[in-house]
Amino acid sequence: MRETRETPGSKKWRRGAIVPMNQNLLWALLLAWGAGVNLYLTLLLAGLVGRMQWIRLPQELDFLTTTWSLAIVAALFLVEFVADKIPYVDSFWDAVHTFIRVPAGILLALGAAYQIPGPSSLFVALVGGFIAFGTHGAKSTVRLALNSTPEPFTNWFVSLAEDGSVAAAYWLFLHHPRILVVLLFIATVVAWFIVYLLRRFFVRLLQFRRPRQLRQASWNPGPKRYKS
Repeated sequence: MRETRETPGSKKWRRGAIVPMNQNLLWALLLAWGAGVNLYLTLLLAGLVGRMQWIRLPQELDFLTTTWSLAIVAALFLVEFVADKIPYVDSFWDAVHTFIRVPAGILLALGAAYQIPGPSSLFVALVGGFIAFGTHGAKSTVRLALNSTPEPFTNWFVSLAEDGSVAAAYWLFLHHPRILVVLLFIATVVAWFIVYLLRRFFVRLLQFRRPRQLRQASWNPGPKRYKS
């Protein structure tokens, strides 16, 4: 009798490691969150996980396991790995990827939830866009604030921490999916809170009075003082 291989995606692998909910739903949440943090690393790890057959990818995302897809995504990840460590270049990269990461998060969530019946898949796609936009917004604003510091080491540390968080999320997906769900929820709330705080900070920092108020201030020098 042929012995079956026990992989993290098999039920024999470890009791409690199997996703307790719809596995495609968890894929959608993970991919949407990862797209906002580091899109190309997220796609690369998803393709490797599916290629190694640790956990089956959703059918609509099977193309990520092909050799060409892995090669292209790996090359893009290397470019981002370097660009993300250079001050001001990282902010320019984030600005360009505002039009890439958020739509990618929506499409990845939609592809992962494609087999979910009814209009629920569209709802999952909207939630995926909300998560991707929040994480991308937090990442971009934090990196923009860090660029005001003269030393580059903070940028390097934060960039490596972002890459490590994506890798850790996949490890939790394989071993502790329940913990991953809780952490993804917390990370999304924290990301939007960071966006809110930094938005208020930059608005106050760059706040200018209206031209009418400037004219009034220039033509109204205040009450005249008469010498007695």
